[in-house]
Amino acid sequence: MTVRIVCPAALSGDPAVLPTSERICCTTSGTVFDTEDIEQGIRGVDFIYTDTWVRIGEPVARWWDRVTILASYRVDQDLLARTGNPDAKYLHNLPAIHNAQTTIGLQIYEETGLDAAEETDEVFKSKASIVFDQTENRMHAIKAVMVASLGTRHDETKTDDSTRVVALPGPCVQALRRHRAQQAAERSAVGD
Repeated sequence: MTVRIVCPAALSGDPAVLPTSERICCTTSGTVFDTEDIEQGIRGVDFIYTDTWVRIGEPVARWWDRVTILASYRVDQDLLARTGNPDAKYLHNLPAIHNAQTTIGLQIYEETGLDAAEETDEVFKSKASIVFDQTENRMHAIKAVMVASLGTRHDETKTDDSTRVVALPGPCVQALRRHRAQQAAERSAVGD
């Protein structure tokens, strides 16, 4: 796998991480490189993964510096097209600031005129976006860690193949069903 880290030099990660990543890549036939050149970084990629530009709880004054230097890195339909890969997918670890309909989105719009931060609403809701699948996978991984950390409980049984079966409380099951229904509705809304 090739990993390309594309960001302004001022926001590049810990310099000690890249050599470690390169050593790991030598054993996996992968490559990793860091660039601030958007075109070099996105050409031919299969996935574009971005993160939230601002952090809740950070001083708002820090947001503007970051938003200003990241504006040209915003993922929009043009950036996706410039990958040259019509099947490129978009990922984001959420929450995403993809419009001005949230408090933070509105603050960014009022200060900068940007109607979205790290990605446009069009990309967020597009067929290229797999952010909800990504979030669902993360949720299942978190649940697995929680179940594994519970240990053996009175309502746990073991099947013949040693698979753990844990009975979940009714409200938890109902919340999971509501979540799945909401996901289905969101996928339907974007035509997936």
